[in-house]
Amino acid sequence: MVNAMLLGGLRRCEVLGLRFEDINAGERRVFIAVGKGGHQRVVPISSRFFDALAAYLRDERPEPVDGQHIEQHLRVFGGSLTEHHGGIGSCAELERDHIEDFKIWISTTPSARTGKPLARTSVKEHLINLGCFFERSASIGYPNAPTRPLLFAGDLPRIDRPLPRFLDDAAAAKLARATRTEPDPLTRICVEILARTGIRLSELIGLTADAVVQIGSAFWLRIPVGKLHNDRYIPLHPDLKTLLDDWTDNHRPSDLRSDRLLLERGRPITRLRVANALTRIANNADIGHVTPHQLRHTLATQAINRPMSLEAIAALLGHKTLAMTMVYARIADKTVAGLCPHRRQDRRRRVLRRHRQ
Repeated sequence: MVNAMLLGGLRRCEVLGLRFEDINAGERRVFIAVGKGGHQRVVPISSRFFDALAAYLRDERPEPVDGQHIEQHLRVFGGSLTEHHGGIGSCAELERDHIEDFKIWISTTPSARTGKPLARTSVKEHLINLGCFFERSASIGYPNAPTRPLLFAGDLPRIDRPLPRFLDDAAAAKLARATRTEPDPLTRICVEILARTGIRLSELIGLTADAVVQIGSAFWLRIPVGKLHNDRYIPLHPDLKTLLDDWTDNHRPSDLRSDRLLLERGRPITRLRVANALTRIANNADIGHVTPHQLRHTLATQAINRPMSLEAIAALLGHKTLAMTMVYARIADKTVAGLCPHRRQDRRRRVLRRHRQ
């Protein structure tokens, strides 16, 4: 199946749907009855491929390839090979030059969706998945596996690590004041939850009506399973608890089937609704464009400057590893701050003042 995806640029669903009558060995073509777009097509494929394809069709079909994008990345590599190296009949014939050409091609070819070359993160993901495929092909004894290593760590592009975009204290204060004066209860509660808890937009939309729980004398907000497939509890500020109670008692309908906490006209709110709510309040505060994730970065930056331990911040944000939280530590680098000239002058003034006293 992987040979078909690589050498023919076929999708997994198209390979799984192939029949013996779809193979025309004389014309070296494969007929795709119904593809992803719902239309038929004929794909020319190298003659060396047909033996492996016929063997695949006779054998029990394997499980689908793991990973959401692996299939797509293999098809991209297969399309590049077909376009520039049409004589390649199996993975065993791949050489280092083919990988070098693919690296240049994928880094410079405009994407069909955006019209621009792929970002470095996308290029890195393509190469990582391709390298994993080569390694696993050799480890499971695939007959046409590459004969030597083709991808190395140095092939992966270096990714920029910009600091998170957060609101400074003045902008955050303006946003808080504008939020408190917002007349629309749904708009206000959406922004208040994002700003005071630092949860992700997807987690906000997924909050359930029973998300507020009491543990001992404190109230907590249960965050549903989200991006990192884990749930967690976040302590609730008293003002936010009061706002949530008001929303549940006075604004959220109780006779609906949906268990979501935030509803509008009987339906769960959308990402666009939350983004528009935040844009409205940011415009009222005159602080420019603000995204929901910026409020998450702002809360984390404020927490690390209090200071708050990295472990506590990681638990608050739902990070699986401290490496994800360490990016905020770069913002509050006390070593660099201590070397700034104005900090040294302030320290010198304090020492002189104590000496005179």
